[in-house]
Amino acid sequence: MPRPKLLARLDAGSARKLTLIEAPVGYGKTTLLNQWRRTEEPDLPFAWVSLDKQDNDPARLWKHIVEAVRGVAPEERFGAQALTGLGMVGTNLVQTTLPTLINDLTELPRRVVLVLDDYHCVSNGECHETVGFLVQHLPEMVHLVISTRSDPPLGLGRLRARGK
Repeated sequence: MPRPKLLARLDAGSARKLTLIEAPVGYGKTTLLNQWRRTEEPDLPFAWVSLDKQDNDPARLWKHIVEAVRGVAPEERFGAQALTGLGMVGTNLVQTTLPTLINDLTELPRRVVLVLDDYHCVSNGECHETVGFLVQHLPEMVHLVISTRSDPPLGLGRLRARGK
């Protein structure tokens, strides 16, 4: 069943950096996002990551994110350097890999919606730190959507205060 008021709120929120969809289990968060994806303009790509408990590892989480964006990015080499960095043991993602990935995101030729669905499966502090870093440095070409059962520890208060 379509939910026009919620779809309108998603449309309005897409001008900001981040859209957070937070609701208990069974409230239709994923269904709503799929409806929104179908109603959006056909050339707006959605890079979708469905998270589970195994994605509670920073390298695995970011490999999924890079691959999802690669699936909608027309550039062959998108994220190649980031993927190489993710494969190196002991890499500090915030200092090395993520700035490279953010630069790649900045160069995307069109806007992309990045969906992190079921973010409540992530509990690793380093994962939260890296996603928080992405949120703080998110380029204009990317709109991040996080679907979760609880408010994630990503410094959302600052974004809300700034209207982002």
